[in-house]
Amino acid sequence: MKKVLFVVNNLGMGGIQRVVTVVSESLVNDYNVKIYSHDKVDPFYKVEEEVVFGEKNIFEKRLNPIYLGINVLYRLVFKKKKTLINTHVNSLCRYLEKNPVDTVIISGPSVVKASVIKKRFPNINVILWMHNNHKVYFEGYFSKVKDSLIESMQAADTVVALTEEDKRGYGVISENVVKINNPITLDNLGLVSDLNEKIISITCRYDIQHKGLDYLVKIAKKLPEDWKIAIAGSGNTQEIDALRKLIADEKAEDKILLRGALEGEQLLRHYKDSSIYIMTSRWEGMPLVLAEAMSFGLPIVAFEQSGSSEVLDDGKYGILVENGNVEAMITELLKLVENPELRKIYQRKSLERVQNFKVEILQKQWQNII
Repeated sequence: MKKVLFVVNNLGMGGIQRVVTVVSESLVNDYNVKIYSHDKVDPFYKVEEEVVFGEKNIFEKRLNPIYLGINVLYRLVFKKKKTLINTHVNSLCRYLEKNPVDTVIISGPSVVKASVIKKRFPNINVILWMHNNHKVYFEGYFSKVKDSLIESMQAADTVVALTEEDKRGYGVISENVVKINNPITLDNLGLVSDLNEKIISITCRYDIQHKGLDYLVKIAKKLPEDWKIAIAGSGNTQEIDALRKLIADEKAEDKILLRGALEGEQLLRHYKDSSIYIMTSRWEGMPLVLAEAMSFGLPIVAFEQSGSSEVLDDGKYGILVENGNVEAMITELLKLVENPELRKIYQRKSLERVQNFKVEILQKQWQNII
């Protein structure tokens, strides 16, 4: 039986962590699967597989601040968009030396160091799982280490993109790019909304810039008096305070319900007891929450970006609005708010589309590259 190791930064709350646990669990009957977490964070989601935590040696722990300084100096002096020293990858390599595997599937920050792993372990099948939009990776998250990311993509045996747009974008760098959609990660227990509640739901981290929550607050103010927007999610103290201040500054306290981070039955009710799902993100990889909402039969209205376009099949299964166009978003929402029959039409579209994101279907695509 092949040995497969999923690599993540940590197993806390987050979209990457959730989808990694679901996909890895779907493969346990066919492979010996483990999850390797660089940081020792208790799993937020249920994990059936064995979890291995990375271990820095005593020198790495003591010298880590110096290593960070060396990396900054290296980039400034040599004008290289690379990281010279990465203690996370060093720890992973030590683990692989003692615990050989057949396939390593890397998510998160370590994708920039896959070339190091491939060089030291040429017989390992190295897969990079790119969880976000290619422009965001190259111009945002990994802009300072872009050269390392390119090297790693070219060294990897396979690069997994989540959308057609990102497959094309990453395909400029690597010839080994495949598209595998993210699966539904929430069991809705067969629950479907009756579309009668005057609630528009959204599930996201309280990241104002990324999730477009500045747009969301403006939209909420324009809704009919008896309609509200309910947000399931959370963030760090700074993010929570910033969102509360934004809502207060816009005098939208009576239009927005902050439900906090939800799971289990509470999360199911969050979706079921709403009638429309909204997404205001400026960018996304492939948003798990859209598929979750669609599984409850919620009509979707989303700002257009690569993730929402993929899930909604360019507007065939939901309403796409020009990104950042608040007035257009309000117009489309009001059409659904005022027309229950239109909500039912889009409910049928959601329930049809979501069948494509069942883990049993996507599992076979993973098996093809493992």
